[in-house]
Amino acid sequence: MITTTYTCDRCGASQITDTQLWAVGVVVVSWGFAPSSHGGRPTALWCRKCVDELQLLGRSKPETVITIAPLDVTLEDKLREVIRVIVAEETRT
Repeated sequence: MITTTYTCDRCGASQITDTQLWAVGVVVVSWGFAPSSHGGRPTALWCRKCVDELQLLGRSKPETVITIAPLDVTLEDKLREVIRVIVAEETRT
């Protein structure tokens, strides 16, 4: 029997199914040039806990209050963490 184990590239958590895992990456498009195809883009596989921690899918639990609370994590924080993990993964291989 063959068993596949999926591991979060950020925290190292493991699971046997690929549900609740996301391929996280950053894409930059220059509007002055035609898009080109560079093959696969570097991504990292993140678990639900890591995605929720940086609020990449929004808040995990809806607020019951109608007022909009400021996000705990800024977009810059999110991008820096995604890029840090991808660069670390690319330099390991």
